[in-house]
Amino acid sequence: KVKMFISTIAIILLFSICVSAQKVCLFIGADPNTEPNAAYDPYMVDHLYSMGYSIEEVIINDVPLYSDEDYADYDFLFTSESVGSGSLEPLKEIPKPIMCSEGWASKPSALAWSDPASADNYVPEPVVIVDETGHPLAAGYNKGDVLDLCSDPAGLIVPHQPTVDIIPIAALASDPSFMLVYGVEAGTVNTLGLITKNRAAMVAIHEFGYPYLTDAAW
Repeated sequence: KVKMFISTIAIILLFSICVSAQKVCLFIGADPNTEPNAAYDPYMVDHLYSMGYSIEEVIINDVPLYSDEDYADYDFLFTSESVGSGSLEPLKEIPKPIMCSEGWASKPSALAWSDPASADNYVPEPVVIVDETGHPLAAGYNKGDVLDLCSDPAGLIVPHQPTVDIIPIAALASDPSFMLVYGVEAGTVNTLGLITKNRAAMVAIHEFGYPYLTDAAW
């Protein structure tokens, strides 16, 4: 039986949404006309469909035009790693749960979870589970388990050192001070001194990660 790192139940529990009705995800991706990496977004969209979610897609260029009311019909947001990290800055105070796969968005000029920004691109290497609580985001893995997020050398992962309160899940095996998978609770004070209004989860991949994600990462 495959253990999925971000499994259906993990997402359900993270976002505190009822499973009695189909839930709607707003998938935020890049413009395929200007960003080659947007060609990989359908892999994640298809996976979310397979998990039973209804998906609506929007390109990141339109996000600055959205108000809180425009997000009202969505149960959670998924931000693609194809978008520029700085373009996610408008989401840092949106009162909707966010699943973020753009590791660079931890920087102060985006979601503001790392200060100073410590993100960097790494060729894929193993990550280690650091969760000791059996948190749903760990999806059944135990502390000390080692696994891959991205198994293809063409991909990149984005370890970084959050400086806000987080729920630590998985870190770089070669240096566990660098995180790759973690949660951020509503009410957390970010590096700008703002109080977050939503729960969030980070799975920090980059570039060509989608088609090469391991079964564990799915």
